[in-house]
Amino acid sequence: MRRNPDSDVRERRIQSILESTQDVVFTLDTRGRHTGVYGSWVARSGQTPENYLGKTAREILGPEAAAVHEAALARALKGEFVVYDWSVTVQGRTSHYQTSLSPIRTESGEIEGVVGIGRDITELFETQEELRKRERELLASA
Repeated sequence: MRRNPDSDVRERRIQSILESTQDVVFTLDTRGRHTGVYGSWVARSGQTPENYLGKTAREILGPEAAAVHEAALARALKGEFVVYDWSVTVQGRTSHYQTSLSPIRTESGEIEGVVGIGRDITELFETQEELRKRERELLASA
């Protein structure tokens, strides 16, 4: 069977867009297993999609760190659009992220998985913390 050339062009365009983003774009099945991981973040972080594919947040991050992701996934699988912040500490450095999850629906409207976008908000978080610190200092000296 011959593929439609227009479909191939669209598929390559979508792949190019996904790989160009600075964020991580990912898909999960209804059991929370990663079915796709895209974006330049993957390579910049020294990872490959294979580090994630077929794995759940619990398998990647451990049970304690995965709790926030599992709770958000449960809401998305009920049909909600979910945005949440979380952090992880690796080698003494804490990074902060914001993730959004949206249900993926079949043509009949059933939820078959979730698409997510994760963004590193560490710089923003640190700036906000510094502003809060300065505000407290100003209030204390007033």
